[in-house]
Amino acid sequence: MWWLAIPPAVAVGAYVVKKIFEDEEENYTHTTVNYTHLESNFQKLEKILFNNSGIKKIAIIGQPGAGKSAMLSGMTDNQCIPRPVIGQKTDATFWHIRPVSNFFNSYQNFKFVDAPGYDTYLHPVGSYLKYFPFTGFDFILLVIKDKIHASDEEIFSKLKQSFGSSISKKIAIVRSFSDHLSDEDKLLIKNDFDKKFELADKNIKLFFLSNRYKYGINEIKSEIQFRNYNKKGG
Repeated sequence: MWWLAIPPAVAVGAYVVKKIFEDEEENYTHTTVNYTHLESNFQKLEKILFNNSGIKKIAIIGQPGAGKSAMLSGMTDNQCIPRPVIGQKTDATFWHIRPVSNFFNSYQNFKFVDAPGYDTYLHPVGSYLKYFPFTGFDFILLVIKDKIHASDEEIFSKLKQSFGSSISKKIAIVRSFSDHLSDEDKLLIKNDFDKKFELADKNIKLFFLSNRYKYGINEIKSEIQFRNYNKKGG
């Protein structure tokens, strides 16, 4: 039966083609990325930000318990919608559990993103460094509670990489829980922050904040409004 007598060259060619497809399928399987809910939410947020370029977008980032949500509430006179969840169980947005339906807290012509605290098991700093859309925001407030952690320095390095020479126009650093700091304390902290965050060299502003006594709130509000004015003015 002549049609069963397949020439050796054809058989070898068919094997080679089959092997190529198998290798490609295997490589595809190995390179498929399984994103966490947190990383998928970051990517979703990025698309929303870049598809809404006319919105004034402010990100508030920092470790859990740094007072980010309380600061947002104070800056917006408790009028932002929805109200931020305040307390030690911050990360109540559950970015690591399910897709987020609304990332924003709205106030006047601003859209704030009160990001869950980084450097935890559920919100690892590595996911922020790879997927958080830093450049999609008009301004970023980096909130530090007390001493500077390695993850804070990693985030700052990412901000430097993202914004380059324009970093002073894009970020400010907030030292929260400054309730009972003396002038001498503030000077020591400022010197430490200057070493770690290059405040003087990069012309980056540092604000001391007390959510309890509302200290520093007006200064931070003025800074955001100034940045918004500059954006409208070109």
